[in-house]
Amino acid sequence: MYEGAVIVGYIQKHPEVFDTYYEFHWVLAKRSVDWMTEHAPEELKKLDPKKVKEIEDNFARVKPNYQTEKGKIRDSWSKTPLRNMAEDIGMADLHSYYEQASSMHHANVQALSSQLEVSADETIVDFDVAPSDHWAGEALMLAMGSFVQALKGYNALCGKKFDALVEDVEGKFTNAWKKQLAREGKGTGAGDGI
Repeated sequence: MYEGAVIVGYIQKHPEVFDTYYEFHWVLAKRSVDWMTEHAPEELKKLDPKKVKEIEDNFARVKPNYQTEKGKIRDSWSKTPLRNMAEDIGMADLHSYYEQASSMHHANVQALSSQLEVSADETIVDFDVAPSDHWAGEALMLAMGSFVQALKGYNALCGKKFDALVEDVEGKFTNAWKKQLAREGKGTGAGDGI
């Protein structure tokens, strides 16, 4: 939800990147065809050859838009990192929650160390492993913040037909966000919104 909300907001602010976002579909489709060629050739034969040709032709057309300086294809549609997109559209506060959640999802060392519990005298070490409610507050803040941002983006795409509803939801979320920040001792300054 968070990545989707950032991308919707970023494209809304920078409509000139929409084609780059949309056309990345051909890169992903070509990766699927390549995978099937190597690992599932019998399944590939079941695909309409016209569809495969369409994928290959469109990939060849858009490929230069996604190549690195070394000629490799990027893993993402955009050269702009997600963090920078979030900062650009005012979602930087949520990004730190996203990074923590992403670390947990991918089980990197940051996530493992955040689940480590050491006693005051450092004699007892324990792990608070999933499923756990230890990070529930952060997860809910990220989910709700992402939902509000996505709602705002979709409302804009719909011609702002739901402004009153969006303002109500955003206001309630902002109040909850400020209470959470106060509980964490992080303050409720002007930059503490979504």
